[in-house]
Amino acid sequence: MKRGTFSSYGFDYHDLGYSTGKMAVEILKGKKPNEIPVGFPENLELYINKKAAREEGITLTEEMLKNAKIVGE
Repeated sequence: MKRGTFSSYGFDYHDLGYSTGKMAVEILKGKKPNEIPVGFPENLELYINKKAAREEGITLTEEMLKNAKIVGE
């Protein structure tokens, strides 16, 4: 986003760390790592950079913005 793209889907590193911590607790309680399924981020978020969209000539609609996290005005 900092390099100028106007939108992206991504995950929150806090959420990822929390999920990883839950896996660590399972291991500390005796579960073997190979018994824990591979995990993927559960909550992807839409990020929109309004400034970059404006500079790229993209018109943002209310629908696009309603659930997005806004980066750069």
